[in-house]
Amino acid sequence: MDRLACIDVAELPLQLVLQRYPEWAESPVAVVDEDRPQGVILWVNAQAREFGVLPGQRYAQALSLARMLRASVVPPEAIGVAVGHLIKRLRDYTPCVEPSVDEPGVFWLDASGLERLYPDLGAWAEAVVAGLAEDGLSATVVVGFDRFATYAIARASGPGARLLQTVSHERDVALDVPLSRIGISPGVRDRLARLSITTVGDLVALPEAGLKKRYGNETTVLWRTASGALSAPLAPLQPREPLVASVSFDQPVRSHHRLLFRLKELLDTLLKRVGERHALVSGLRLGLLLDCGAKPEERVEERLRPAAPTRDRELLLELIRLRFESLALRHGASDMHLLVEDVQATAAQLQLLSLGPRRDQQAASRALARISAELGDDVVGRLQVEQGHLPEAQAAFVPFAGELPRPAAGELQPVLVRRVYRRSQPLPQRPRCIRNDGWQPRDREQGPIMNIHGPYIVSGGWWQREVHREYAFAETQRGDLLWVYYDRRRRRWFEQGRVE
Repeated sequence: MDRLACIDVAELPLQLVLQRYPEWAESPVAVVDEDRPQGVILWVNAQAREFGVLPGQRYAQALSLARMLRASVVPPEAIGVAVGHLIKRLRDYTPCVEPSVDEPGVFWLDASGLERLYPDLGAWAEAVVAGLAEDGLSATVVVGFDRFATYAIARASGPGARLLQTVSHERDVALDVPLSRIGISPGVRDRLARLSITTVGDLVALPEAGLKKRYGNETTVLWRTASGALSAPLAPLQPREPLVASVSFDQPVRSHHRLLFRLKELLDTLLKRVGERHALVSGLRLGLLLDCGAKPEERVEERLRPAAPTRDRELLLELIRLRFESLALRHGASDMHLLVEDVQATAAQLQLLSLGPRRDQQAASRALARISAELGDDVVGRLQVEQGHLPEAQAAFVPFAGELPRPAAGELQPVLVRRVYRRSQPLPQRPRCIRNDGWQPRDREQGPIMNIHGPYIVSGGWWQREVHREYAFAETQRGDLLWVYYDRRRRRWFEQGRVE
């Protein structure tokens, strides 16, 4: 049977605060969304819990319970950087790492087959705990079988490693976990506590019928997950491959001009891959292997950084040329490699990159005509505005007429274009409040959703099929602008398109 491990870097934003203020270690500490009395408590340590301070409370209320409470705000950027560092760290122990979308600091790892590298999975879990401790982070590692069970046990356990041998034992331990220790919204937690439903076992013992109507969709999803009716497979993030290109020479080369010529080819290849990633170049690493004859080969490593992330080929070549002029190569280079350090580009940066000379409209018309001649008239067309109730019905596909329409003289070209998907894509459920960890869209590289503009309600259709949608524009941390809506009939969020 496959083995799964859940790692809980307990209250990761809180540990970041304690790293910044180590003198707070013995005091009750909390992370708030805003440094003001009405700010909401997001994470608390064990000392604060002893005073009754819980996530979801107001900062003023928490201060009335614990007068010595220390609080700080952790920006989303700092949390994202910490999660990215942890993903790289955990890949030293297993290649399959999936971070939690809703709770920063929670990860699921594939632990199958690692017994061949370690005495047992318990030793592997202890190695993971020790590795994170070197970074100053306290973590809990639970190795088991079920996704939710390992998560619940990890959230309720203290720092260290724990190995569960059987599925039945794992389930018994998970049912005893208090609901206050898992990721459940404070409102639902308090409503269930009034009925003495305080553990996972108490929740699972409830009948599913009527649960959604009484306690909402969040409680129903939690019940189905805890009972085993809803189980998601491991979805690890794929590591980004390094952008590197190299060239070897038959004879050692000392000429700067020849080396620069070959570097241009390497840079052009790498910039194309950077563009495919929708990224920008933040740095370059140039390596030369010098042939010293009878002596051992000598390595030369140079690192270049532009003033700001860019994809400007001429600028990068100028930086390389200036660095080459300062190099005194005593021996010829037998091998040369170029590595590009890239960062994800925001939507605004990508828009600036797209600004350039206008395309040849006549050439575009000729190209479309050739495609129509080869594949048929119905494969090339344009969207025409139609009268429709729903957004997807407000445009129709019209076959290509032979020439692209020309804009009128002086007509302003629109800057933003709304891309409408042929079929809307389902999104994860939106939290009741957008916290520092944010609401994650389908593409994790976009970062969490930071702001919502709307809603713009579209309802009706009672004569055929009743529809009630609440449309909104969602801004992600990377700068993408998504067009989303909430379908009340299906009780789910969907991504209808995006604005570019």
